[in-house]
Amino acid sequence: MTRRPAGLFLLAAACGSATESTPPDGSSITVAISGLAYPAETWLGQADTKLSYVVSNTGTARWSFGVTASLRKPDESTVVDLPLRAVTLSAGQARTVSWDLPPWRPAGRWDVRVNVWQETSEPIHTRLADSGWLLDVISTRFWVRYHANTPAISRADADTRLAQAQGLLRGANGVGDVACDVRLAQFGEPASFATGDGIIDNQSDFDAVLAVPGSIKMVNQINWCDGIAAGIIGCSPIPGFSFVVREMSSTTRDRELWAHEYGHTAGLNHNPVAEYVMYAHYDPLASRYKVTLNECSVYRKGPA
Repeated sequence: MTRRPAGLFLLAAACGSATESTPPDGSSITVAISGLAYPAETWLGQADTKLSYVVSNTGTARWSFGVTASLRKPDESTVVDLPLRAVTLSAGQARTVSWDLPPWRPAGRWDVRVNVWQETSEPIHTRLADSGWLLDVISTRFWVRYHANTPAISRADADTRLAQAQGLLRGANGVGDVACDVRLAQFGEPASFATGDGIIDNQSDFDAVLAVPGSIKMVNQINWCDGIAAGIIGCSPIPGFSFVVREMSSTTRDRELWAHEYGHTAGLNHNPVAEYVMYAHYDPLASRYKVTLNECSVYRKGPA
């Protein structure tokens, strides 16, 4: 089943002349943050999405500022610091500062925090403006795609599968199983794609389907996953941004399959114990429902 192959405005003053090389008095270094813009909802792996906001020098001197932004999962399990941006502004000047959001964002909600710092020659900088954590700013979800030769899947059916996969991971069912707090939700409507014939027979077929925009790609058959084999129902890069699954017409099977393949995209290998979601084989008469503590931590970080 695997292969290796809007609106925010802050004003703040800081300690610190009328020139950039000589620190002005505290009243002359002020900065405002406004015009926060972000992709309110994106799909997992989507490229070309940006977080941006306007920084205005509302002081009386030309000055250099350091601009930072961070993303955080609401449960504080993961914090991602975006790269520092340096900007020099004359008094009254404003500039938009932007970041390309990383395509590996795990599915779920993200909080955002933006800051502006006084850039000096000292190792310690003074924070001039801080938005605090803006809650649930970005929502990153799965986009389900199905090959044109497979039966179409409705949004309701895809929602059911993701909800059941989420429930499978979140449940604590006996010794060795942890309640893994992950959120699996869908972006927009499922859409068809026509790349290939809906059958994965080799590496080229697999790569072509993976390259189709989206997170979960449903096909008719998978005969290859790091080699020719029979009975393959899912294939994922370890790690990766998306995965390929066989159309199963069963929410019970799909909840395990989708949870399993998502684990691979996050970086998980197979678990040798049959009761675990990451076990290598699917048995329709058995159930894979357990997640270890270590596996849970990888699931919560999302695709690597």
